[in-house]
Amino acid sequence: MVTSESDEIKKLQKTISELQIELRFLQETVSVLMGAMMEENDSEEFFGNTETSNPAFRLNMGM
Repeated sequence: MVTSESDEIKKLQKTISELQIELRFLQETVSVLMGAMMEENDSEEFFGNTETSNPAFRLNMGM
């Protein structure tokens, strides 16, 4: 019983490690895409002021 629990813990740790790698890859990809969007368009399309002059973030989905 202890051996199977130990094996299960090792499998879960491996899965967590793999997911952390995938998460870092996705974060880098999103960062690159956001940078490309900022270069393509005027930054006011993404970081605009609301009527109350508070900065607001809007993600432009191209729709």
